[in-house]
Amino acid sequence: MPVESASIAQCKALVRARDEDRWLSACYAPQPVRWRLFALYALSLELERIPEVVSEPLLGDIRFQWWRDSLAEIAKGARPRAHPAVEAAAEMGIVAAAGAEIDAALDAYARLLDQPFASLEGFSAWCRRAEGSLARAALRISAPGACDAAAAEKAATAFAMARRARRLAPQLAAEARAEAQRLHSEAAIALGRLSAEAAPALAHFALTPLYAVHGPSSRARKRIRIFVAIARGRL
Repeated sequence: MPVESASIAQCKALVRARDEDRWLSACYAPQPVRWRLFALYALSLELERIPEVVSEPLLGDIRFQWWRDSLAEIAKGARPRAHPAVEAAAEMGIVAAAGAEIDAALDAYARLLDQPFASLEGFSAWCRRAEGSLARAALRISAPGACDAAAAEKAATAFAMARRARRLAPQLAAEARAEAQRLHSEAAIALGRLSAEAAPALAHFALTPLYAVHGPSSRARKRIRIFVAIARGRL
């Protein structure tokens, strides 16, 4: 049985601490798929936090370029830089499997360095670019071809709109939550029954109605909702 590396262990701990929704879903995946998902989500979290910690956009641009260079080096087979998410990405081969999707998500997170979202359409497009790309990447590294990627992208967009609107676009929050419910219903129908391979990459999208109606929910409630989604194979 493969041994969990130090970089994967650090990625797992990061995802558990900062994105429990995805951590809960990923835990249902078998190894090494679970490790690939932890590596992907940890990388995403590192990108997501950049606009939150820099004092001006130029500093954010410098940090994003560091990540672009790091991922480009991995793609060329170079030794990964000394960072747990970079090392895990190289170890688990997620850049080779989903490099285009990861690049798209990186570009979307860099957009957060700019002005706030002025319209629901703009916020929806950002959610599709950021979290839709992440969902496509998760499927590529865990269950390629197992489900409709476009429907998964729509489910991811709905999830992001419901979960992030209060923080990223508070003036649009009510509209975004309503649109999230509509998109989620459409995506759930289009996806139908999820395969056992695809479910761990998508099951957290079952939380969209909770975020849209109630906002952040209790840990127990989220665990139950994700367990039911995994068991039934439906969002």
